[in-house]
Amino acid sequence: MSTSHYINNFNLIGSLWTYVSKRRKWQFVICFLLMVIAGLLEVVSLSAVIPFIAILTNPEEILEIEVIDYFANYYGILEPQALVFPITAIFVLLAVISGIFRIFVLYVTTKISYLTGHDLSSDVYWKTLHQPYTAHTERSSSEILSAITIKVAGVVATFMTFLTLANSVILSGMILITLFVINPIISSIVIISFSVFYLMSSFLSSNKLITNSLVIAQNQDKVVKNLQEGLGGIRDVLLDNSQDYFTQDFRTHDKVLKNAQSINYFLSQTPKFIIETIAICLIAILAYYFSSDSSGVISFLPTMAAMAVAAQRLLPAAQQGYNAYTSIVGSHSSLLDVLELLKQDVLIPQKADNQSAFEFKESIEFKNISYNYPSSDHKVLDGINFKILKGEIIGIIGETGSGKSTLMDCIMGLLYPTSGEILVDGKKLDKNNLQSWMKNIAHVSQTVFLTDASYKENIAFGEKKDNIDIRRVEEAANFAQIHDFISAQGLGYNTEVGELGKKISGGQKQRIGIARALYKSCSILVLDESTSALDNLTEEKILKVIEGLDQDRTIFMIAHRLTTLKCANRIFELKNGRIVKELSFQELMSRDQRK
Repeated sequence: MSTSHYINNFNLIGSLWTYVSKRRKWQFVICFLLMVIAGLLEVVSLSAVIPFIAILTNPEEILEIEVIDYFANYYGILEPQALVFPITAIFVLLAVISGIFRIFVLYVTTKISYLTGHDLSSDVYWKTLHQPYTAHTERSSSEILSAITIKVAGVVATFMTFLTLANSVILSGMILITLFVINPIISSIVIISFSVFYLMSSFLSSNKLITNSLVIAQNQDKVVKNLQEGLGGIRDVLLDNSQDYFTQDFRTHDKVLKNAQSINYFLSQTPKFIIETIAICLIAILAYYFSSDSSGVISFLPTMAAMAVAAQRLLPAAQQGYNAYTSIVGSHSSLLDVLELLKQDVLIPQKADNQSAFEFKESIEFKNISYNYPSSDHKVLDGINFKILKGEIIGIIGETGSGKSTLMDCIMGLLYPTSGEILVDGKKLDKNNLQSWMKNIAHVSQTVFLTDASYKENIAFGEKKDNIDIRRVEEAANFAQIHDFISAQGLGYNTEVGELGKKISGGQKQRIGIARALYKSCSILVLDESTSALDNLTEEKILKVIEGLDQDRTIFMIAHRLTTLKCANRIFELKNGRIVKELSFQELMSRDQRK
């Protein structure tokens, strides 16, 4: 891997670090301190190997160690053999303490890494939900889902591996220092051998890891997209007998994904077996070297034992560090995707949730409003002018693509006009007050979104379960002609509607959507083909309810079925993004009869 790539990967972690909360940062600092303590305990337990092996192989020489001789004289121990049990006990105790502490460090680092991942996932989701409507229309939901569910998990793994890398560096460094104290020559050989091998491994594998990181990121998105489309459109999949198409598409992308992941895993694990072989060869060479010494191998046995224990500690630590490095490099593209989502500017003010609704007393005026989507020069709305008085019922008609829904999106504040002004009681709507303006609006679309929750939760959409006013829920359901149906269900209003309302009909979904809008008790009601799935009798009843609502409530109705608009005060006809006519219901019906 080139130096620039190396720097970029760790710069990437530095960029992600800026989005970690202060509390988590302090917890990471504590982790590093715990790692240092764990490293010191390893050094102590490793240092205890020499006296432990020495007393087993040559008890007389143990008293030559000043510290042990001091304690032996202090406690009146004259025979070296009497030191076997206490030194063995101390050695075992140190090993147990060191092991327990390492488990504790593992628990702390894992916990903090996953909590950090939770924080980042929540942050990405919050920022994504607070993006303007145009951002959502131009973005694939599968990419967002992939980033929040899969790629942020990669960030968790990255923080864990980064901590593992730090722990490995600290532990390996302390072990090597201890080895250097024991035998500088052997330690130098070990340091040079390990360093050269792992640097060569990282250099040879890094480009492939970077390439695979891009393959993994792209195919994760495609796999999620396939699952969304296949399961989300299961009715059409079954009718069209297209299971094989979706399965094959899934297999294609999932195979590429798994192949790239398997190669990355293989590249991360391969050095382990090679370095173990090298370590065994080094120990064999050292044993041969010591055996040829005039003092014999026995005198070097404590040192050899210390080297063996050090290798047993050092090899896993070095391999963990290398695994961490390959994981960071292999997650490069996914980390970039998450970072881009974390960088999203929140255009809607955070204080908006606490703001009261933008007060609407008299009128809404559109002054020369035009709109085109950011990715297109085509004007969806072109020079719209009208004035609506509070309490009016306004009908909107026009062919598909005439701009009806875009006009409603501008009224609701979901889209901000490319040019022109929207005035409410003479005050201009802008990006600073759009969120509070939205509090005035309840919207019912042709396709009503339902959550996999109870009827009462779907009617009181977005409200905490404990705060739902069941009396208002039932009242809204009554107005929407859905109360009797819900009451007849097994658990009444506590009955689950099923994922996306699969258990109920399109007409029942629309009535729940109308009940939801009425529950909000907003001053503006937008109905976008909201009765299209209802039978004539039910629609007639609901229209009477709408007509009988508070006279201060302003209603916009988009409809293809002309009878839906009979309660409208005025009807605007759109064509090619312009209002071409303003009619009454009688004029509309007369024109339709003439056709």
